[in-house]
Amino acid sequence: NVAATNFNIKYNYFKISGGRSLSVHLDTSSLTGGYNWYYNTFRPTSLTGSCFYIAAGNALTVDIQRNMFYITDTLAEYVINVIGQTTPIVNYNFIHTTVENGGIQIASQTVKGAAQIKYNTICQPADGGSITLGSDANNTWDNGHNGSQIIGNAIYGRWYYDPTQVTNSGHGIAIFNCIDVHCKYNYVNGANHLVVYKASDRATAMVNTDAVCAYNIGINNDGSLFPKTMSGVKFYNN
Repeated sequence: NVAATNFNIKYNYFKISGGRSLSVHLDTSSLTGGYNWYYNTFRPTSLTGSCFYIAAGNALTVDIQRNMFYITDTLAEYVINVIGQTTPIVNYNFIHTTVENGGIQIASQTVKGAAQIKYNTICQPADGGSITLGSDANNTWDNGHNGSQIIGNAIYGRWYYDPTQVTNSGHGIAIFNCIDVHCKYNYVNGANHLVVYKASDRATAMVNTDAVCAYNIGINNDGSLFPKTMSGVKFYNN
């Protein structure tokens, strides 16, 4: 929480305990420029918020790549939670979480441009969504990250670790209120749905002209491909 511009934060080891709310919190009201987080390892305990949280405020160029996150107890929100930032990149990260919350969320209430969520591995024995683009809240979150790419991620959900579990509400990949998203070459094993394209709280569909859901693999999920109040999404070769 400092006024700063253009940070490169690399090769650090964060071991944080004692009831902290967040491991990393960028309060963007005092920040500008680009923020690059590479090759860091996070092993927090007793968190009450997200492990890595970038709050809405000034729009930053955020690049989060090749980090490792090990979460073994409480966590109230997503491990990586990026809100209201310009064309965020979240690639090549490894997440292992045993608590009931999601892996990665990128969302914005204003148009911020296409995000990249590529080649991440998420291991999630507990219930909870793994990758979420946008918010299922209401129409104020429309179109925040249209044209995003969700490519080449590997997700191991609750039923991968324990097929005897009765409930599993966590989607593998959920795309909410964003159009023309490319979701390709992902692998989802043991989640609720493989991929969800959903527009919330409306009577007419959001119209896509370039949305593609292709070459994904789903194993032992409750459902596979689930479009809801979305038109024009091309599903093929899954």
